[in-house]
Amino acid sequence: MAKKPSIPEDIREQAEKETAKLEKLAKKVEDAKPDISVSLSMTFSKKDRDLIQRVLDIAYEQFPKVESPEQLVSKIIARLNRGVK
Repeated sequence: MAKKPSIPEDIREQAEKETAKLEKLAKKVEDAKPDISVSLSMTFSKKDRDLIQRVLDIAYEQFPKVESPEQLVSKIIARLNRGVK
């Protein structure tokens, strides 16, 4: 069995620091995401507000990863369809 090459300790430590920074940034992004349910008209049903929140959550998550509005819409539809049974 081939032995895995070992990663030098300084590189491992730097990778851990960078990972921690990314996790901290991801938390900030998650915390900054607005809860639209408090902004939506109460005339929407709870079910509708939940669906709208899901759509916007996906939009916030995918926005940095897409290059066009069409691609964003496509990703949203694909994610929503995963939940349909």
